Formats: sequence, structure tokens, C-alpha cells
Amino acid sequence: MRVQVSLRALRSSESISEDVLHTVAGESKGTKMGLVPFVVLKEPFAMRSQRHTLTPRIRVSTKIAALYALGRREEAAKSLRNAITRYRLPRAFFSELFLHLSLFLGYPAMLDAFEDLDKISPAGKNSQPSRVDRKTFAHRGLRIFHRIYGSQVPRILKRLKDLHPELPYRIVEDAYGRIFSRSGLSLQERELVIVVLLATGGYQRRLFSHLRGALRIGVPARTVRDVLANNERLTGKTMHPAMSMIDALDNESQQTEQSL
Repeated sequence: MRVQVSLRALRSSESISEDVLHTVAGESKGTKMGLVPFVVLKEPFAMRSQRHTLTPRIRVSTKIAALYALGRREEAAKSLRNAITRYRLPRAFFSELFLHLSLFLGYPAMLDAFEDLDKISPAGKNSQPSRVDRKTFAHRGLRIFHRIYGSQVPRILKRLKDLHPELPYRIVEDAYGRIFSRSGLSLQERELVIVVLLATGGYQRRLFSHLRGALRIGVPARTVRDVLANNERLTGKTMHPAMSMIDALDNESQQTEQSL
């Protein structure tokens, strides 16, 4: 069986049409102009994983994020305790992870995660929040926004404004300026966590944007595949659409490099 993936369609928009989504998912409706074939391997995508490409921080952060996304809090807390014991990762690492989760899972999941963390590693004397003005947050956020979305930024911001006039400011300043720009998690680690959350939740359009963003900021395609394969084993959810997307993006990137 072959899956037909339209690189032209994937490249031209942050949003993917329903037809392309069906195609990426392996439900091709026929051969079209500009479609590139990809062979679907018979073995599960999880079998393609090579764990040596993943650091302990990536394995831990993506696993715990997926467990909280699925509401499997007891398993998440157990994994949290094991990670602190085995890898000696600092409390600050998990604090940043849970602040990051709030952007995609909301405050309830974030607060549950902090409660679990506090039982394992009680908080010490809290540091004072940073006193940074909104202009600085906006500048930081826009810089990261450009790193992730590249030349698509003007179109994305226009679309956000069309949806609601507050959205560009809320997303760039609050999400990217106040959360993404924090230290404690690298931008690559943050993008991989997002990829897992979106793939687990089935948000295919947002997923494609962040898969492309992960590659754009230097995450190797092999690492993305391994994260997705691990997530498939953990959650039992198929990562087929996400794997097909990353294969298409990686293939396009290699073709671009060869043409230079």
C-alpha cells in the first residue's frame, strides 16, 4: 500500500485541508498532480524507534506530558517520582514542564501536576516573579514565533487577528513571550512536548505546524520519529498521521538540500 502525500499542499499552508489529512492518514482517494508516494511499512511505527536518539530529559518530559494529557495522573506521578530518583532531574525542570503544559492542557492539569511534584519534591522558598514589561515579553515572543514559523509569520498573525483581534497579542506575548522564552526547557524540548500533546489529542492541523517548526529549529527528524514511536507504545494511539507528516517534511528538506 502507498500513501500519497501532497508536499505542495503541506508547504503552502499552516492549515491542512481535509483531503490532505485523509491522504496523510493513508486514505488516499486517487492519484493527483504533485503527489509523492511513500511506502507504508507493515510493522508498527513503534518498531522504528531507536531510543538512543532521545536524551533522558526528552524521554521523561514527553512521557509525562502524554500521561497528563490522557488524564492518567497516577501513572504520571509514578513516572515523575522515577525520573527524579533515576535521572536526578531538578525540580526546576519539572516546574518549567508543567508551566508549559498549561498552554495546551489548561490550568487544571497544570495544578494537578504541581501538586504531584510537591508531594515528591516539596517547593522551597519561592523566588520572586520576574519584573519584565509587556513590551519585552512581546519582543521575546515574536522572536521565538519567527524561529518556529519562519516566513509564515505574517500570514499566521493576520489569520489570528481575523479570528479575534486579541489573539495575536495573547499568543505572541503570553504564550511565546512569557512561557516559551523561559529558561529551564530548551526550545527544542518544548516543541517535542507540543508535538506529543497535539499528536495524542488528534490536533492534526496544529500538529503539522509544530512538526515543521521542530525541524526548523534543528530537531533531527529521527528524534521526532523516535518520540512519536515512544508515544504510540505508551498511549496506544496510532501515530500514523504524524509519522507520515514528518516523513513528507523530511523528504522535502532532503530534496531542497540536494538542489542547492
